[in-house]
Amino acid sequence: MRKRLEEKYLERMNLLLRELSQRPLSRRELQTKFLRKVDSPSAFEGTILFLIRDGRIRKSGSEYRSPYVIIERGQLLLEALS
Repeated sequence: MRKRLEEKYLERMNLLLRELSQRPLSRRELQTKFLRKVDSPSAFEGTILFLIRDGRIRKSGSEYRSPYVIIERGQLLLEALS
């Protein structure tokens, strides 16, 4: 049976938030971990951009290669998804 679109989006957000809850990761590291489970680079881009714009994750610094971290709103979403 096919999963509903909303379920796919929630699973993708859960995957990224779970990884970031363990430690800050660069975009490349996040993408590598994401693509092991979801074979779609465009799904990664859409998911990470949504989480940034929605205030769930952010970069830890102003440098170009600063790692991403989960923030309080992201932690609350992760708890709700678990």
